[in-house]
Amino acid sequence: MKTLYDIRPPTPPGRKKTKIMPRMKAFLIGTILMFVIALFGSAYSVGRNFSMLELAEQSDVVFVGKVTDVADDTATVSVTEVLSGELDSNSLVVSPVHVQECIGSSIVFSIGEQALIFGKNSADRQVTVTASGEGTIKLGTKSREMEIEAAKRILEIVPLNEHEKNEAMLAEVRSQNARLRSESRHYIVARISHSDLRDNYKDNFVSLIWDTNPEIQRTGLQGIQFVRAQDAIPRMVELTRSEDLGVVSEASMALGRYDTQESVSALIALTKHENPQIRIRACIDLDDSIRPEAKEALKRLLDDNNPKVRAMAPRGLVYWLRRNEADDVLPKLEEMLNDGDAEVRSAAANQLGECQNSEPVIALLAALKKQPQDENMKRWILQSLYRHYGRGDAKAKELIDRDIQEIVLALKSGDPNYDFGPSFEAVGILGLSRKVEAKDALRWASESHPNMEIRAYAQRCLLK
Repeated sequence: MKTLYDIRPPTPPGRKKTKIMPRMKAFLIGTILMFVIALFGSAYSVGRNFSMLELAEQSDVVFVGKVTDVADDTATVSVTEVLSGELDSNSLVVSPVHVQECIGSSIVFSIGEQALIFGKNSADRQVTVTASGEGTIKLGTKSREMEIEAAKRILEIVPLNEHEKNEAMLAEVRSQNARLRSESRHYIVARISHSDLRDNYKDNFVSLIWDTNPEIQRTGLQGIQFVRAQDAIPRMVELTRSEDLGVVSEASMALGRYDTQESVSALIALTKHENPQIRIRACIDLDDSIRPEAKEALKRLLDDNNPKVRAMAPRGLVYWLRRNEADDVLPKLEEMLNDGDAEVRSAAANQLGECQNSEPVIALLAALKKQPQDENMKRWILQSLYRHYGRGDAKAKELIDRDIQEIVLALKSGDPNYDFGPSFEAVGILGLSRKVEAKDALRWASESHPNMEIRAYAQRCLLK
């Protein structure tokens, strides 16, 4: 017999299934941090997807040159200094000169500019730029010396074994060279965090969080999130009171790995921070706690005056709801379905599907009937109704089946271009129902819905 998950397509992005285990959570934190560094990074970001060290590892020649000509997909470069490898000419043709972006391609060379180029040496005075054209760094008057100095140091580190490389990159956290400091931060998050050797560097990270420089403290806190350092909790707590909001945010993330009275008390204090982004951060980092005082702090955030905080607070309660230990919160979440902010309404609708209690089904159905209703809100309402129906709760099934025409209406009125929108969620519910109206709607969707994905999903539901 096919199970529910044999029928339903893979979970769309953003949908939680199970509690994240500590090692997996550390991996996800690293991924998030890498995304943040890539997106916001520093004034010294390299290319679009690669650090200087990553470019150097892929290259057999690294040199500095001046662009003298640019053609369709090549550039002529006059070499002024070779940092690594050998070149047989002082004038080279390099390619490609365009890099692909989500909205098209852009050119990376301009006539007259100085550039640091990482590449693969080819015959006939040609060099292929590393990483499909991303292996080039423009050298401004102010940055030239810094970039070249950093590249030389990186090229010394590349041949080292893993432990030696880790130690060398950790040492650059305190470099006077801003590029090397940026490289070190990226390396800690991208490499050391996932290394089997990472526990060997606990003392390095603890040393960094005791530094007086906020930038170094932030880097240390980023690293310490990937090792067990319970003895450093008092220092992390102290850093939650820093004047540097970046330090405070990283300290909150680091403390989120622990569920001690000291760590939770510090996170609860951050739920009262004057900056709403810090309150949001604390809400996220409290979500694993099983301490009653953590739950009470999250409940207070449901009434926060900032809508972004109110929207995050229900998500912080997700594990309490899943453990069936938050029925006292349900009336407030139901009230939030009518909040003045769309994001808050959607967050409440989403989390009302996490609880084991079927009582919220009444409120969710009432919210679904409200007109007008935005597509995203309908999606979360229907997804929550699907969860309640899928658990097999007799009362939930009865309530939803009584209003099955509302589900059919959501199927037929949903935006056909929204692949995982209301129509998709409606199909899931209809696929579980035994009502004649549900089967009729599925047959219609399998043949006539304008979205190919939804037609296919309806067809699978009819086959079960």
